[in-house]
Amino acid sequence: MRDQIELLTTESPDVLIVLDACRADAFRGVCSARAETVRSPARRTDRWLHQLGPLLRRRRAVYFTANPLVKSCTGRWREITRVDVWETHWGRFSELQLPSVHPLVVNGVVGAWRDLGKLADRPVVVHYLQPHSPFIGAVPYALTYLRWGCKGCRMTQELCKVSLWPNTAEIDWELLRRAYRANLELVWDAARRLADSFAAAGRRVVITSDHGELLGETKDGAPEGEPRFGHQPAYANPLLHEVPWLVWEYAPKQPTTTDKLEALGYA
Repeated sequence: MRDQIELLTTESPDVLIVLDACRADAFRGVCSARAETVRSPARRTDRWLHQLGPLLRRRRAVYFTANPLVKSCTGRWREITRVDVWETHWGRFSELQLPSVHPLVVNGVVGAWRDLGKLADRPVVVHYLQPHSPFIGAVPYALTYLRWGCKGCRMTQELCKVSLWPNTAEIDWELLRRAYRANLELVWDAARRLADSFAAAGRRVVITSDHGELLGETKDGAPEGEPRFGHQPAYANPLLHEVPWLVWEYAPKQPTTTDKLEALGYA
């Protein structure tokens, strides 16, 4: 299994799209079977950013994030430009009214920066919150491990009021897996649109994740034991290190006969 940080260093993608807490096996099943499974250096976002930090700072990246934790980890990184989408663009989603940042909203913020010419020749990181909880996809579930964000994060404060925690919740494991998959489908739709828009402009795009997620496996990977959810510090299951690596291949849409007639004015 290849090392993610080594790949990021040697291949230097122009645009890095990060799906938070995305398991490699789930990504290959839902998004693209072409994705490679690589080894993340960390089981949590904060430790992943610690490992990735020198590269991001050296390249002076523009970092868009829907995850409040990124601000806590990178607050002193003067070399990067961080755009905290969660501060002003969070909302409530699904019939459960779960606080989160919709991935298409992230796309809109990135697109606005690009339209203003602020991303020309700059490395870009786009860090979606999904498939990490809150689960706001077609199968919602009020279960989350997003308990800490950064000081003053209203979204996290509101989430604490409506969510269940792994230590106290009676988890419906089948519902959890369905909700996770639906959250992944939600972010995949946004991620591939964004990847296409950058690739069409000639930029090299890679889709990956910071770490994996447990959805009923044991905390250490043993065949027997208590099922666990999330990626808490005490968990050491190898699945938490297995993340997708997909080099985006842009395939321009071929115009249909209808498209050609409309272009000629025969709508």
